[in-house]
Amino acid sequence: MPKATNLIEAYNNFVVEPLKTEEEFRDFYVERPKNAPSPIEELKDRIENAESAKKYLFLGFRGCGKSTELNMLSRLIDRNKF
Repeated sequence: MPKATNLIEAYNNFVVEPLKTEEEFRDFYVERPKNAPSPIEELKDRIENAESAKKYLFLGFRGCGKSTELNMLSRLIDRNKF
């Protein structure tokens, strides 16, 4: 999908689906500012350092980015595998 150069193109390109591919993350994922805490990094650390399996509730309004963030979490964890 080409990047929009005006509001009409942005509206026509809008799709409420999580980012999944490497290309989608590269082109559209917005990183948090470096000084802002990252809930995904915190969750990744908790998962990796847990002594036993845990369950987490991840909630928010429809379209707010839950699935995109969980896909990012999966990518972060996969990168650290040997």
